[in-house]
Amino acid sequence: MLGAQVSLDVLNTSSGRPLVQSARLEQVLIHLALLVRDSMPVGGTVTLCAYDGLGDVTRGDGRRTRTIIEVGRVVLSREQDPFATTRSSGEAEVMDLGLALVHHAIGDAGGRVDVERRGNVGTQYIVQLPSLAA
Repeated sequence: MLGAQVSLDVLNTSSGRPLVQSARLEQVLIHLALLVRDSMPVGGTVTLCAYDGLGDVTRGDGRRTRTIIEVGRVVLSREQDPFATTRSSGEAEVMDLGLALVHHAIGDAGGRVDVERRGNVGTQYIVQLPSLAA
């Protein structure tokens, strides 16, 4: 799905279970992975890391699961627009609504999505979800 030039690294140290339907979380992760792929035409690495941490999410028992996907080569001003596309102008006839789906699915689960720009290293989408202790 990601192509030969894009690799995927996964690290899960979370002991909790996110309070979101697994199918919705899968949709979110697929859309973010495709966004990453489209933003790295010459290849790169997508890192998915789930861990327990404190955040701004207030539901659950106080434990939080934050899922981080690092994205490279995306223009930050467009990332904040949930209807933005990462496709080149020649491919932009079909609007990529993936970020709108991500924001909607995570918001419905009581979570939030943040974007952090990290210089030339890339960009992180930080998905915070309420979780139950394991």
